[in-house]
Amino acid sequence: MDLSKLDDRSWRAHFGMSKEATLRVKELVPSLSLKTLTITLYFLKVYPTEDVGATQFGVCRNTWRVSVRFGLNQLAVNLPQVNFFLFVLKYY
Repeated sequence: MDLSKLDDRSWRAHFGMSKEATLRVKELVPSLSLKTLTITLYFLKVYPTEDVGATQFGVCRNTWRVSVRFGLNQLAVNLPQVNFFLFVLKYY
């Protein structure tokens, strides 16, 4: 997938957030490369099989699997926990 060719709408459709928000997450989690971050976000948004995800990003299944696991772990460790119940009470 050539990320440079995605406009803002397509970026959101693939990764579930804007380019700016993606770059902000990248700043908060410097241990992730942009490719690993986008693979992880794509996994969370689309939940593809290993074959489909690996083909979409031009990597082998093992690289896809390792990238998703590493990305999920880094997001969990570096981003603050969101209490969904309190979020719903505050905004709804």
